Amino acid sequence: MEYVDGRQVRIYENGGVMQSAQYIEKGHHFELVFDYMKKFNIIFDLKKDINDILMIGGAGYSYPKYVISHYPDVSMDVVDIDPSSYENAKEFFYVDELIYEYHLHENHRLNPYTDDGKHFLEVTDKKYDVIINDAFTGIDPAADMLERGTVKLIQDHLKENGIYMANLPGYNRLKKSVTLRNAIKQMKSVFKYVYLLRIESKLTGSYMCNYVVIATDHSYEIDDTIEYTEFL
Repeated sequence: MEYVDGRQVRIYENGGVMQSAQYIEKGHHFELVFDYMKKFNIIFDLKKDINDILMIGGAGYSYPKYVISHYPDVSMDVVDIDPSSYENAKEFFYVDELIYEYHLHENHRLNPYTDDGKHFLEVTDKKYDVIINDAFTGIDPAADMLERGTVKLIQDHLKENGIYMANLPGYNRLKKSVTLRNAIKQMKSVFKYVYLLRIESKLTGSYMCNYVVIATDHSYEIDDTIEYTEFL
């Protein structure tokens, strides 16, 4: 257990890396702890007709819990390569409570898959309104998810005006963030529009921060974007 803003949270660690966090106070089990996940909610401001979301990287299912409990018309497929992720999320991170409260066994709004994100995209025919990449290997983003071929797969699995969003760590100084800059290059080679948002958080330390990259073939008006072209 740890405390965030004076509130007790349960931490999901894998290999010594914090992958999820959840408030344990009753009535707050489905609320978001991480600031970058709160930024994910921009999708609901940008696109009003979201029904199907794919999330690659489940861990403690923090964001799926939030979406299912706040947006009754939305269903989520969640892919995680770790076969224990979903069972741990049910036992320790209140997904069992979510299933019961929102009748998920009957309405199938939450669908977990144990698979590699890239492989899942290769074998499914389903298309989504939004695809979110939050897949990590230790502290590093899953490298195969950042390759141009995978980005093209993601584009092919989006519906019209669909949105691809990725959580990528980086330095506060953008020019030092090599992995992030390379990921943006691959997205720009596939999508018409790529937007960058920086999320400041005391959880990431003084030199690091989270970036949320949004890629789409539809032009959206997004506030507080970061200019990055001079660093590519």
